[in-house]
Amino acid sequence: MFDWEKFLKELESKIYDSGLRATNFGLLCLDFHLAKQLREALIDLKKNDDQYKTKKFFFEGIFLDLTDQTQSHPIINVKRKTISKESTLFSPLGQEEIVWELTEDFDLEKYFNDNWFVKSLDLNLEKKKELENAKKLYKESEINFFEYFRKRIEIYQIIKPSEFEKFYKGVKLDVYQSNLRKVFEMVL
Repeated sequence: MFDWEKFLKELESKIYDSGLRATNFGLLCLDFHLAKQLREALIDLKKNDDQYKTKKFFFEGIFLDLTDQTQSHPIINVKRKTISKESTLFSPLGQEEIVWELTEDFDLEKYFNDNWFVKSLDLNLEKKKELENAKKLYKESEINFFEYFRKRIEIYQIIKPSEFEKFYKGVKLDVYQSNLRKVFEMVL
């Protein structure tokens, strides 16, 4: 006798997985779009600007915030401008771009003092120390934002927070990181 209940559960799971993979693909496309915008903003940044360091961390923080699917990174408030009101599959309300300008409410000291990590990291103190060290090295400009980003992914792959697992389902992380690195190559 055919087991309809089992069949429907398997079908539901496959549909869910397919939908999740499609959503993840769309979000990854947004990551690459954001990466290209960040690269241009960093290229345009003037090293003789009195606020160079703050702006650099602010711009990089936008990327670190918006690519952290665990939503644990401090939220960076940004201005946005509408570039198209036409809706698409991944932008049902139209397309917006970030205005790459430092906002008045950004406090660099507070930013680095805020929590940057998913709560489940507290269950693995060794990995938490590794990520805290990476954050410290990034703050001291001993490593760049992309090295911190890669360390975050590496550690989240080990501790497997549910939000991370869900977002990166079906994603070849080595290919994802390699392609992002190509986008950033000239600013790292």
